[in-house]
Amino acid sequence: MSALADLYALAATDTDDCIRWERSLAGNGYGMVRAGRMRGAHVVVCEWAHGPRPDGREVAHSCGVRCCVNPQHLRWATHVENVADRRTHGTQPIGDGHPNAVLNEAAVRSIRRLVADGVTYTELGRRYGVSRVAVANAANGHTWRDVT
Repeated sequence: MSALADLYALAATDTDDCIRWERSLAGNGYGMVRAGRMRGAHVVVCEWAHGPRPDGREVAHSCGVRCCVNPQHLRWATHVENVADRRTHGTQPIGDGHPNAVLNEAAVRSIRRLVADGVTYTELGRRYGVSRVAVANAANGHTWRDVT
């Protein structure tokens, strides 16, 4: 039996629990399967169970488990809906837990105080090693919304 056939058989299991596809885990935790080319197993199952991907949609997991291929846990969602799900599950990296974060919560608090004292975004960008726009976004709460 091929891996793809195994995936479909596994996904057809009648259960409310997560069905984990851990045969080929990508570095990001998503199960992979060769379906013409290597693809996310969750995407292949969502297409199989819920039809072709609508424009502007991505697969969202109601369970928050990246390698889950239970069709009951998968749906087509907008990026905003998917990020909201990830925040609910605690799987969306935010703040200094994000791998690309340059600032941290203490720096953001400091930036907000310094901006209120009249220090420019440009000066703060130089001081913290980020762009003037990154400083403005942090200072105005467009990013780092969870920092008070």
